[in-house]
Amino acid sequence: ETAIEWFTRAIEKEPRYLEAWYNRGFCNEILGKLKDAKDDYNKSLEIKPDYALSIKGLSRIEAGQPYRLTQ
Repeated sequence: ETAIEWFTRAIEKEPRYLEAWYNRGFCNEILGKLKDAKDDYNKSLEIKPDYALSIKGLSRIEAGQPYRLTQ
């Protein structure tokens, strides 16, 4: 949650900060907030349509296999 707050602040300061959009999406994915993750990944793809990490993130979610931290 703290990381999401920091990435959100970065996005507010620099709306085209590609990595902040991706990283906030990844945090949301880990937390199971899949709609938010997809929204962030899609926003990063608006900035850079071939951004591989966001494409992979969306693919994981669409396949029903979102990233999970192992314990």
